[in-house]
Formats: sequence, C-alpha cells, structure tokens
Amino acid sequence: MFLVVEAEPILPNYIDICDDMWVAEVHPCDTQCVAGCSGPFPSNCRACANYVEPGGVCVAQCKPGTYAREEGDLAMCLPCEIEACLACAAGPAYVVKTLKHLMHYSSSFV
Repeated sequence: MFLVVEAEPILPNYIDICDDMWVAEVHPCDTQCVAGCSGPFPSNCRACANYVEPGGVCVAQCKPGTYAREEGDLAMCLPCEIEACLACAAGPAYVVKTLKHLMHYSSSFV
C-alpha cells in the first residue's frame, strides 16, 4: 500500500518514507507498542503495552536480573542492585531468587 505523506505516522502503524519520491509505505507496529511507533521494532514504540527496559525497548515481561516497577502510567523493568540475583520484587534489594550455589547471609535474601 502506498500513499502520499504530509504528517506524523498513522496509528497504530508507522510510515516508511522514501525521500526521493515523497511516497510512503504503511507497516504495522510491533505488538509491544501502543499509541503508534516510528519503526517496526519494540524500540520504536511511542508507548509500551507492558513494560519498558532502561534502553527504551518495550517488552512483555521483565527479564531475569530485573524487577517491575510502576510509577503512574509507566511500567519499567529496573536492574536488581545485587548482581547475583535472578529476580527481585518490591524493589532492588528484595531478592526472590538467587543463582545456584550462591551462599549469602544477608537478610535481604529469601
């Protein structure tokens, strides 16, 4: 599908503009995007459907070594402060799961 473009990307798609001809192709946004995007990748979202990683990439769930934190309408994946943790919750110091064979005597480990 081709069309002449004069404005912002059409939501929930993005428009790939061909500079020489001022013609564009409309493509769907990544499934992790809401409110449109500027390209096909989860790093091109205007807003995330679930969580956003520190680098600005939208993800369905937080990866090991990070925890989910919500502030208003923003849901972020933040790194755990303890490098040996696999997952943490309710904040960076509350460890839920640790790596195998790890021995720690800190009260923050469960």
